[in-house]
Amino acid sequence: AFLSSYNMYLGVQPGLQYQYKNWAAAAEVAFPLFYKTKNDLEKDQYHRFGLEVKKYRSKTFATAKRYHSLQVNYAIRNFYKITTGSFQERTTDDSTSVYDKAKIHSPVLTVALKTGRTYQLKKGFVLDVFAGVGLRRIATSYSDVLNLRRDRYGRKDLTPFPPSAYKYDLTLTRLHATAGMRLGIQIK
Repeated sequence: AFLSSYNMYLGVQPGLQYQYKNWAAAAEVAFPLFYKTKNDLEKDQYHRFGLEVKKYRSKTFATAKRYHSLQVNYAIRNFYKITTGSFQERTTDDSTSVYDKAKIHSPVLTVALKTGRTYQLKKGFVLDVFAGVGLRRIATSYSDVLNLRRDRYGRKDLTPFPPSAYKYDLTLTRLHATAGMRLGIQIK
């Protein structure tokens, strides 16, 4: 699994799924295998917890089974930025808050409607391929800010995409997309 924090990390995402007839409930947790060494961060932390309810289209387990699901994830993201950075207090600001060091707490709640297909592989293995859309709510707050000052806002990267959500000291709701594959072991 790739885990999205301040940067991308390689991580693991173990979980359990219980199936009864054509319904299933799944729970999972995700965490990085290691934290990258960066010159601008220390004490980086990321953990994600998720629940999913699936409705399969048939009660029997065929070679390939389609499903629709509702997935809810909560990610804990904390990092301490030890080099100069900036954030905005409103999305319409024409100025920015600049600091030398800061603690950033930026949890993320996602809710997605998904569709997928589960494939029965040999020797009890299952492959789950899925895609979905929903909403992402990011509640970022800055604390222990050192040498805070206001500066004129001048984005250096003139891209059509807004800055990362952790660059705002507020709560934002954005569209969320998810897609991927899971490999599972079926225990009867």
